[in-house]
Amino acid sequence: MAIIGFSLIAYFAAAAAVGRLETAAVRIGYEAKPAAVIAQKLSVTLADMDAQITDSSLGNGQSWSRYTADIATAVSLVTQAERMVRDDDPEADALRNIQLQLRSYYQLVGGSSVTSPDIFVSNEQLARTTTLWASRTMRQDIIAQARNAAELASRKLVDAYAEFQGDRGFSAVLAVLPLILLLAALIATQIFLTRRTHRLINVPLLISTLGLVVFIGWFTYVAETGRATILVAKETAFDDLQVLYRAKVTAYLMKADESMWLFELRKARFEQRRLRGFYARSFSDSARQLIDIANVSQFPAAVVEEAGFTDPVDHATLDATQLFLDAAAKSREAGRIEEATKNMPRIPGILGDELRRFGPAGTEWKSSYEAVTYLLRYLEIDRRIRTTALGESRDKAVQLSIGGGEGGADWAFSRMDAALDRMIATDDASFDSRLGTAIGNLTTLAPLLAGVLFIATLLSGFGLWQRYREYR
Repeated sequence: MAIIGFSLIAYFAAAAAVGRLETAAVRIGYEAKPAAVIAQKLSVTLADMDAQITDSSLGNGQSWSRYTADIATAVSLVTQAERMVRDDDPEADALRNIQLQLRSYYQLVGGSSVTSPDIFVSNEQLARTTTLWASRTMRQDIIAQARNAAELASRKLVDAYAEFQGDRGFSAVLAVLPLILLLAALIATQIFLTRRTHRLINVPLLISTLGLVVFIGWFTYVAETGRATILVAKETAFDDLQVLYRAKVTAYLMKADESMWLFELRKARFEQRRLRGFYARSFSDSARQLIDIANVSQFPAAVVEEAGFTDPVDHATLDATQLFLDAAAKSREAGRIEEATKNMPRIPGILGDELRRFGPAGTEWKSSYEAVTYLLRYLEIDRRIRTTALGESRDKAVQLSIGGGEGGADWAFSRMDAALDRMIATDDASFDSRLGTAIGNLTTLAPLLAGVLFIATLLSGFGLWQRYREYR
């Protein structure tokens, strides 16, 4: 009866403990993480809207269709995000503000398209001003609110991890202590039978004892590896996932800065020259966040219209870096991993960090390589755009910026963007895989425990019945 009682207590206590761990893990993987990803995707979509509408203002017809697709995506993401938060949640306030401000943004974009100089030449200045205010509204208000929502959602994920960490210690004690008491009861029964019956070992009782010892070891292993797996999933895959989403936002805003610089180049008025300086500096700041080598990001801000300037780019270092990148890529493709790692240059910036992260691991190394390579090519094309616009023809510079053919800015940018998407997909799949494995292992513990305890109880009863029949 003592063995049966301890078995029941052990099962219900361990099942409750496993349930707490499983609930905390599910909250991380199926509530907190998706909400944080949706908020990050919303920021990316809004930044892409800004990039597409400014590209459209230069005459890129394809950008308008992508802008309208972004509108549908933004509506869907906001709707999904609102379903995951309570009405009194600060994140809900941020999402409501995004919706309200997007309405004003749509009106500004609509106004700029209606007053387009292609339709009403007399309203060219109004179209330019409306486009400017639309971009400012998106950057200063809407994207800022989206980033705030993303931070709040990410904070919930951190809280969910803290809850999981706290539950782990309590749940382990809650589960293991009754099992240890049951194990002690089995051992005590074995000793009792040995002394009373003068038999060394009761085999059924020994098997049930060993089975319980194995399960306790397995439970401890699964709980610890599950904790480690979920922690690694956050600290590697998810944290990097957020960095990559921020990189996409930065890249889209950088592309919009280039378009707005060209947009404001229509007339060389003093006020517009100041705006162009603002967009050039903003472009340089964004580029420096993504990659900071050989002063390549400083060129746009260094250009001074109608005045001499010193080219800040260290072209020799830039060329050497590209050679090292190409050599590392060839070594990687040939399977010479150590040689590739040795040849991989250290590049500051977000994409340089991603190159180091994906390089040694061998996962998506080609995507990280292409992201860096095409960003460098894009920055080189941007340099040609600015020198062409200031020295030759604005129209030629615009075509170089919005042209879809190879060698244009959109061509290089889209390939860098595609490489970022592949890295994001890799991190997302890695997180889901790790978390799914941990949750799957936790899910098996309760049924396995029920089977172990049932068999242990039967074997113990059988062993005791043998001795009872022998000595009654």
